[in-house]
Amino acid sequence: MRVVFVRHGKQIGTGSRETERDKWDPPLSTQGHQQAELLARHLAATEAGGAAGGGGGQVRARYEAMLPSDVRKECLEKGVSQVGTKAKMVERLVEKEKPPEVADAAAAGGGGAAPVCCVTSPMRRALQTAAPSAAALGCRIVCHGALFEYGCAGLAQPGTSPDQLRADCPELEFAGFSEGLSFWDYQGTEQKENEPEARLRAARFSEWLRADLLSSKRPLTLVFAHQTYMDLLLRLLLEPETGAEEWRYGANRFKFRHTACAELRLEAGKWSLLSENDARHLERFDEVMKEAAKAF
Repeated sequence: MRVVFVRHGKQIGTGSRETERDKWDPPLSTQGHQQAELLARHLAATEAGGAAGGGGGQVRARYEAMLPSDVRKECLEKGVSQVGTKAKMVERLVEKEKPPEVADAAAAGGGGAAPVCCVTSPMRRALQTAAPSAAALGCRIVCHGALFEYGCAGLAQPGTSPDQLRADCPELEFAGFSEGLSFWDYQGTEQKENEPEARLRAARFSEWLRADLLSSKRPLTLVFAHQTYMDLLLRLLLEPETGAEEWRYGANRFKFRHTACAELRLEAGKWSLLSENDARHLERFDEVMKEAAKAF
C-alpha cells in the first residue's frame, strides 16, 4: 500500500490577506492554483488507470466554483505589478491541456470502492490543492482534523467546523475532528499548540492512517498537508522509536517545495521511503517561469 504525502500549493502573501480568516487560514494564490492543476494533470496521467467510482465530476464542479473569478487573469501574486506577458505565459501552460475528466469516465464504470483516496488538512490551502486531484482521479476527499499545520490551532483558535468547510465543498467526508465533529483535532491545553502536543497529534493521525489502510486495503492514498507537520509525520512513520522525539520546529529533515510529493510504502507492517520532494509535474512550469522572467 502506497501513501503519497503532498505539500499544498503556494498560498497568498501576507499583504493580500484581507479578511480575518485569511490571516490564520490563507487560501492558495493564483500560482498555487496553477501548481495544483499541474499536479492533478500529472496524477491523472500516472495514477488514473486504477481510479474508479466516486463523484469526481461533482468535485470538479465544486472546485471550479471555489476558484476566484479572475484567477486566470491576475498576475502570479496579488499586488505585484507583473501583469501581461508573465501572467499570459503561465496561463497558456496551465490551459494548454485541461486535466482529463477521468473522474466522470471512472464513475461511469461503476462498481466497488475506489482504490484511491485523498485525505486532506482542513486548512484552505491544502483543501484547494487536493480538490483538482480528487476530481482528476474520481476519488473521495476525506478532511482529517489532525492534519493542520503545526501551531495553527489551540484554545485561542480552534479552527473551522465541518459545516464551514462544507460551504466550500459539500462532498467532503470528515475524520479526526474533535468530539462532536466541532473543530480541528487540537486536544491540548495551550492557547497555541506546542511541540509535545504536535507529537501526540501526529501519533493519533498515524494510528488512524494505518488502521484505515489495513481495513480498506486501498493501494494508493494521497495525503495533502503542510511542510512542518509532514516532516514530523514522516519522521514518526519511518523512525518510530526516535523520529518524533528528535523532531524540532524549524529543523526540517524532509523538505517539500509547493505541491511536491514524498511516497511511502506500508508493507508487512513497516514503512519505507520510495521518493521525496518529487516535483516532476512542475518542470515545464519552472521553464516557463524562467522564460517569463526574461521578459521583465
